[in-house]
Amino acid sequence: MLLPIALIIFGSNATPMTVTTVRKIPSELPHAHLYLEDVEEICKILLDAFSRPSTSQPTILFSIGDDLQMDSIDDLERRGGSAKDFAIEVVGYSYDRIRFQSFMNPEADFYSLSDSGRWEMHNKLKAVFDARRFVIKNAILGFPELLRFSLAIVATWGVLFLLAYLHARWFILAYIVFLGPSRVSFVRSHDRFKQVSEVRRGYFRDVFMLILGGVIGKVIDFAVRRWLK
Repeated sequence: MLLPIALIIFGSNATPMTVTTVRKIPSELPHAHLYLEDVEEICKILLDAFSRPSTSQPTILFSIGDDLQMDSIDDLERRGGSAKDFAIEVVGYSYDRIRFQSFMNPEADFYSLSDSGRWEMHNKLKAVFDARRFVIKNAILGFPELLRFSLAIVATWGVLFLLAYLHARWFILAYIVFLGPSRVSFVRSHDRFKQVSEVRRGYFRDVFMLILGGVIGKVIDFAVRRWLK
């Protein structure tokens, strides 16, 4: 029934409409916790993409927050610590950069590259971020909006429960897993894990000494009471 009407309106010689799906080049990257070796890998990707035979090697600029800039990995390593507001950009291409913006997804914008170059850049960067991604947080953010809203309500009540009835470290763990922002630590990952291991060993040592001291105290108390009798 609809086909004859369409032929009457548009004529029998009407050309069928062609529908073309345009894939938008994504700018968002997964939430992740990067380290200095990841920053080095990103710098190599940028330098490969922006190097030109007829010009000098491009340089990279690092921005921490709004008022601190550095131009080498060594500077970042000497500074230490970490940052959740951080940017990596190619000098001379002020709109081509990777940005960490606190609780928002990290973003990568490269307007100076062709579409194929931007796709290649996105895929390479995503591989770096995927290796350090927050698995649970990214999975939750991939859920439909209604489900995310329901989980947010459940998580809110869960945090209140953790604060009210459990030790603060459980709240910190829940914060890191569900709410923590993406960040960059200006240290090598193996050094970071070594520091965490040392802290953990120190914690267990302190707990062991506390328990041992309590046991020795009880033994001494028991011996003194028996001796006084």
